Amino acid sequence: MLISDRTERKIPRLEGLFGKDDKLAVLMYGEPDPDSLSAAWALREFVKDLVGSVEIISLEPIKRQQNQLFARKLKIPFTIQHEVAWEKYTKFALVDAQPDFFKPQLPISFDVIIDHHPKKGNYPFKFSDVRPRYGSTATILLEYLLTSQVKVGKRLATALCYGLNTDTDDLVRGVSPQDVAAYGYLKPKCDSQLLHTLELAEIPRAYAPYFTEALQTVQAGGLCPVICFSKLPSADICVHIADFLSQFTNMKWVAVGGICDNIMHVVMRESSQGADVGKIARAKLSKYGSAGGHRGKSRAAIPKGVVEEALGKDPSNAALTAWLRGILISRTKKSLK
Repeated sequence: MLISDRTERKIPRLEGLFGKDDKLAVLMYGEPDPDSLSAAWALREFVKDLVGSVEIISLEPIKRQQNQLFARKLKIPFTIQHEVAWEKYTKFALVDAQPDFFKPQLPISFDVIIDHHPKKGNYPFKFSDVRPRYGSTATILLEYLLTSQVKVGKRLATALCYGLNTDTDDLVRGVSPQDVAAYGYLKPKCDSQLLHTLELAEIPRAYAPYFTEALQTVQAGGLCPVICFSKLPSADICVHIADFLSQFTNMKWVAVGGICDNIMHVVMRESSQGADVGKIARAKLSKYGSAGGHRGKSRAAIPKGVVEEALGKDPSNAALTAWLRGILISRTKKSLK
């Protein structure tokens, strides 16, 4: 179950793309999360003996405290490059994302795309492996490593296991039999103490006032509560609050938005009665900025200028909430089922 026929068929094609003269850049989309970081690291291990050099590149810094700890503790080999010298590289790979996620689109074509999100758009490629049934990209890359008999050490096993856990909510949401098999393989190989430390999601005390306001709002939010903040010190607050509120009963989904660093971040989570928040985010928010995700988790990034044009400068929490709620709720009855 862990090593699929599909992976065995694809590996010769992937290996055939590379030569010793190649300089490969492995890119991640947006602020990299544990799944994208671990998948990029696994792809690096897979190709490092096939190419002259390989670098893992993030175009954005990691802002979420827990993910910073993850990358630091496991010493994940990646760099943050706001401006990439594209001419340095001969090949480009993308993990845990697809080219159409980037807005504006990057000035390159990807040779390799490996992802578990639903297929989005049409784009050129030489090799593509998109498996939306899988709960994580980490699971796909683990299959590649095991099929090719590439050693999975303790640090990489811990990274892949944590990436798998975070994207499936500890094997609860969007999980496939392959994800379960991957977890069974990885867990005994992990640094159990480090994995436990990473799984304890510490929330800074400074976030408490935002939780208080969100709890007051959610009581009147009906089946689909929407909470927004006009100014946030960190977009991570949206993630923490959305994860927390999604545990309440009698809701279909929850959306938490906030403006930070000239971007309005919107985080959506499926709740007890269930709704495809990835579908809702793509349908309702893509025209304002970038949006996407899975059935249980999604997010969007909307330029502050777009919000200001709609509401005027410096909108209040209430005005921002009403605006986002109007976008998500109006004419979405079919999407909410």
